[in-house]
Amino acid sequence: MLLLGATLVVREAGLGQARHGVVLAAEVGVQSAPSDDPALQLFVIHEGTRVRVDRSSEEWLEVVLDDGKVGWVRAEVLEEV
Repeated sequence: MLLLGATLVVREAGLGQARHGVVLAAEVGVQSAPSDDPALQLFVIHEGTRVRVDRSSEEWLEVVLDDGKVGWVRAEVLEEV
C-alpha cells in the first residue's frame, strides 16, 4: 500500500517525466534567477544545446546542462523535445 501511494505521488507531481529542450537562439545568456538583469548572467549556451527542463516560473525555465550547470532561460528560446 505504501509503495502504491508513493507511486501516485510521484506521478501526480510530474516527477519521473523529464522534460528536455533544444536551444533555438544563436546565443542565450543563462541567468541565476528568472530575470533579465545582466548582473545575474552565469554563462552562455548556443543554438542546438540540449538541456533538461527542471521547472518553470511564468515565462522562464530552469534548465540543467549535461555537465551539471543549472540556470534560468526564457521559455521562448527553447523548443521542448
